[in-house]
Amino acid sequence: MKSLVHFRHVVTSVEYDNDADHFTVWIRDLPGNKDNKEIFSHVVVASGAFYVPNSPSFEGICSFPGRNIHSYDFREAREFAEQTVLIVGSSFSASEIAVQLIRFGAKHVIVTYRQHPVNFKGTRSIEERPLLQRIDNNTIHFKDGTSADVDAIILCTGYLYHYPYLKGGLKFDTGVPVCVMPNKMYKGTVYTQGGNNKLLFIGPFESYVSFSLFDVQARWVYKYILGQLPNEPSTREEMMKSVCEWQGRFATLDSIFAKITFQKDMLIMLAKDVGYPTEYVERTFAVVFQCVSDRMENTWTYRSKAYRTVFTDEQSPAPEVRWDESMDDDKLVKQYTD
Repeated sequence: MKSLVHFRHVVTSVEYDNDADHFTVWIRDLPGNKDNKEIFSHVVVASGAFYVPNSPSFEGICSFPGRNIHSYDFREAREFAEQTVLIVGSSFSASEIAVQLIRFGAKHVIVTYRQHPVNFKGTRSIEERPLLQRIDNNTIHFKDGTSADVDAIILCTGYLYHYPYLKGGLKFDTGVPVCVMPNKMYKGTVYTQGGNNKLLFIGPFESYVSFSLFDVQARWVYKYILGQLPNEPSTREEMMKSVCEWQGRFATLDSIFAKITFQKDMLIMLAKDVGYPTEYVERTFAVVFQCVSDRMENTWTYRSKAYRTVFTDEQSPAPEVRWDESMDDDKLVKQYTD
C-alpha cells in the first residue's frame, strides 16, 4: 500500500472534462520541484474541513487593543491567567475552552451566544450573555444592553469549507460554515453539482463520531466506485430527490440532540448499504448521547465520567484524578495509554 502513496506531493488543481468523463489532476512534486498531470475516473476528497477559520466581523473589532484569536489558534490556557476573556460562540469548542481557561487561572470568562446559551452548570466564574453588538476599545456591548471590559477575545465560530484546488464546476461552495449536512451532497458523500457524480467526499461534516463516520464512509465510497451498492438511484432525479429530503430534514434541526440523531440516521443508512454492523453505530451514538447529556448537566465534571466500549461492552476505568482537579493533561492521557 505504501508504494501507491505519494508523500510530499500537493494537489494544486482538479478539473472535470465533460466530454471525456474524467478528471485532470495537477500535482506538485515538492522534492522534485515539478508539476505532474494525471487522469482519474473518480476523485475522493478526504482532506478535512477544519482548517480555515470562520471569523465573523463585529463593529470595532479591528481596533480592539487586546489579544484577538480564533479557537484554531488556541494552544495554552495559561496564557490567559488573571484575564477576563470573551468567548464568541456556544458550541463545543466554546464550552471546552471556557472551562480550560478557568481551570488554568483566568479571572473571568464571558460567553456570548447567537441563539442558545450553553448553561454552564457547576462551573465557576463563567457567565453568558446574548451576542455582542459592537466593541469600543476594551468594552464589549451586548444585545441585551449590558457591557463589560475584557482583556482578550476568542472566536469559537466554526470553520469554512475551503477546497481551492477544485476548479470550474467542481467548486465546493455551500454558502455556510462547516455543518452536519453540507448542501448538494448525496448521502453526505457524492457531490451532485459537477463531476458526473464522481467527485466524492469523506468527512466534510461537523461530526460527533468522527472515526466511525470515516470508516463507514470509506467503505461506502469504494463500493460506490465499483458499482457494488444495492438500490442506488438510476437517474439524477432520484438522487436529487434524496438530497432534497435530507436537506429538508436538516433545515428543521433545532437542538444538539436533533443534530446527533440526524447524523446517526445518516450513518446507519450508509452502514446498511455496505453491510457494516449497525449495532456498533447504535452503541457509539448511545455513548455520544450520554456524554453530551453529562456535559449539559455539568460542564465542569463530565470529563471525569467513564463509559462502556462499543465493541466489548466493557466499562472503561474512571480517571485516577478527576479532570477538574488535575493540572497535568499529559498525565491524564498517560494512564490510559500505558
